[in-house]
Amino acid sequence: MPLCKRDSAWFDAILKNDLVFVQNNLEKYQRQYESRSKGAGIRQGWAGIHYAVELNHDQIFEALFPYEFDLLTDKPTELYCQFLDRPASLDSGSSIIHIALTTNNVKVLQYVFKQWVENPEYGDLAGVKNDSGQSGLLVCPVVNTDAAMLWATNERVIRNEITSVTNKDQNFVMMVAMMGRVAYAELIKDFIGEQAKLNIDVQIEQLKETIQELMESLDDEEQGWRHYGEQEADQLNYKTFAEEKQKVIDILAEVEQGFEDSDE
Repeated sequence: MPLCKRDSAWFDAILKNDLVFVQNNLEKYQRQYESRSKGAGIRQGWAGIHYAVELNHDQIFEALFPYEFDLLTDKPTELYCQFLDRPASLDSGSSIIHIALTTNNVKVLQYVFKQWVENPEYGDLAGVKNDSGQSGLLVCPVVNTDAAMLWATNERVIRNEITSVTNKDQNFVMMVAMMGRVAYAELIKDFIGEQAKLNIDVQIEQLKETIQELMESLDDEEQGWRHYGEQEADQLNYKTFAEEKQKVIDILAEVEQGFEDSDE
């Protein structure tokens, strides 16, 4: 239902970082969606918490979190990505995590991780996929922000999202190869070894086997990770460089060879 002019004051207050208005009107307006499509900063199909993440309005985000943490965007949009230095497309059905990864909102992820410890119900945020089938982990190599690496090295995230695939059956290894992200290739190598980058006391069982399955998997066009690694580097749109793509191929090939040697 479209918002009346009075109700639009809710979103205007969030845009202006008016914490007092938000606190005083939480019960009345929480879980509503923006119906406007025009105006500075307006994003149709967003809830208040989505704005708070994008704009880094920390106190409003924390006030809205218990009420709106599970809300997904209702329309596709474009958000400025710090690493890509351009607007990045974000499909509908995206969570606060997808937004935080794209906009490099590290504080949001740190807050979410803390909530996972205190309130297990919030753990469902790990595993949410948007309408393109992208989990947060699959977005990480694309946006390549500090927040993305923080997400990709969280134990709960890996447990919940490492096997996720897009609607085109593209998995994490394929995305890393396509984007040519050396740090993520090194992360995959770590996953089959000591798992030191996850900062955990007890290793995740079967993670090595899962990585092997991902490396052997094919997308919906019967293409594997090497196909993505051999695609031309897209420096303009994704800051992907040929030299880095080759390094990624070399690292993943080493991982693959290790699996082949162990199977003999």
